[in-house]
Amino acid sequence: RGASGQGLFYKLHMDGSLDNPDQRICQDTADLVTNGLRLSVDVCSSVLRLLGFVAVLYRISPGICAGIFLYAAVSTFGAVVGFGPRMFKYQTLITQQEATLRYLLIRVRENAESIAFYRGGLMEWHKFEALFATLVNTVYQRIRQICGFLMFTSAIRFATFAVPVLLVGPKYMRGEAEFGQISQVSFAFHMIFDALMLITSKVPDFSRLAVQMSRLHALHQVLLHQEPARSSVTAPHNVAVGWQNDFVTTSIVLREVPLARDEDLILDVRGVTLLTPSRQGAQQQTLLKDITFQLKGGTSLLIVGESGIGKSSLLRAIAGLWSDGQGSITRCGAGAAFFMPQRPYMCLGTLREQLMYPHSNSLVSAQDIRTALQDVRLEYLFDRHGLFTEHDWSTILSLGEQQRINFARVLLQPELKLALLDEGTSACDPENEMHLYDALKRKLKSFVSVGHRPGLRRFHTHVLLLERDKRTSDGQTAPAKYSLMTVAEFESLNSLA
Repeated sequence: RGASGQGLFYKLHMDGSLDNPDQRICQDTADLVTNGLRLSVDVCSSVLRLLGFVAVLYRISPGICAGIFLYAAVSTFGAVVGFGPRMFKYQTLITQQEATLRYLLIRVRENAESIAFYRGGLMEWHKFEALFATLVNTVYQRIRQICGFLMFTSAIRFATFAVPVLLVGPKYMRGEAEFGQISQVSFAFHMIFDALMLITSKVPDFSRLAVQMSRLHALHQVLLHQEPARSSVTAPHNVAVGWQNDFVTTSIVLREVPLARDEDLILDVRGVTLLTPSRQGAQQQTLLKDITFQLKGGTSLLIVGESGIGKSSLLRAIAGLWSDGQGSITRCGAGAAFFMPQRPYMCLGTLREQLMYPHSNSLVSAQDIRTALQDVRLEYLFDRHGLFTEHDWSTILSLGEQQRINFARVLLQPELKLALLDEGTSACDPENEMHLYDALKRKLKSFVSVGHRPGLRRFHTHVLLLERDKRTSDGQTAPAKYSLMTVAEFESLNSLA
């Protein structure tokens, strides 16, 4: 529930402390239920057998009854202590290595064209061989443990094979017991012994169950710790969200404010110092320091600077994806803001679902969709595929077409006030780029863009220039400094340079 609500899946991915959450949700959950149900049935069956035969055996021979309990307890202790930890260890490794191997194969499938262009098939094959060899070695280690375990349990069972006959036989020879009591004691003895040996015989299954429970418990704990907490900052009609985790004690406060008029403040960034997300095994870096600017209705902003300086990171902070640092960001509500990443997400579904993503507004007519596609020069998709045929659009459309789909999504959103574009036209030619921004300006009065092409300046009123010194006194990369100016001032500055 939480993972789907506020992008916790993204925080989980960025944190990197938990491997393969998808497998934990899909496979481990199903295996846990199946194994747990089967073991529960076995336990209930063993308890019923124990209750049904212990009185019979105790009435015939209290000594045998006590001895069998002691023998089963010692055997169970030996099996659990001697084999349990190592089976748990190897089962954990097998589960992790299988998930990693599966993830590699999925990545190869999703990036098959790029790998083919690079002729990287041999390298990918070597990676697969290395991971597969590691997995096979771990499986062999577990098989050796299971073989030793089976030999141990077989020896325990064979050691008790003749016990009932040896104990009751002398009584029969002296005439103190009837012949039928021998078979009765033997049957009761083995039924009780099998019931008491349940844990011993099921050590591999219990170790597998323990692995699944530990993996799901770790996922649950991480989701609980990553749950977004409400900020203590209050304001009328404001929504404040602050992310908290074990590594960072401060966070950027994000407020979402409904707009009453188009001329209202669209975006207000105050004293924002932005850090890279906390990630296991990586040191956090300060990307931006004390950034402050405002964007009112009717103005647009172009963020420029060298690659890697933090332009896209600032958009992630405005979106609420990155929050490590301090300061506050106030913007129009989530329904009035639309974020356009450089590589748009193409959902599995129909063309209509693709264009309406992430909503499913059934009130938008087919003519409105056709018009939006015409505005981004993709009307041929309507004629070629229709609106109700499902495709894997990420393989059908080029990156430039996917970016134009993103602009069509903006045109079909009725209540948008702000769009944030992270190099949203980088894969388009200059002519299509200008055409898309013309359509965007007709739809929205305010938007923020990250880009490098000089042709983008004409579509914006202001420029946020990010710069930084190469190194600080201690040799570390310095946080970026910023300058806010009009487009005319920025072009004048460039002409002087």
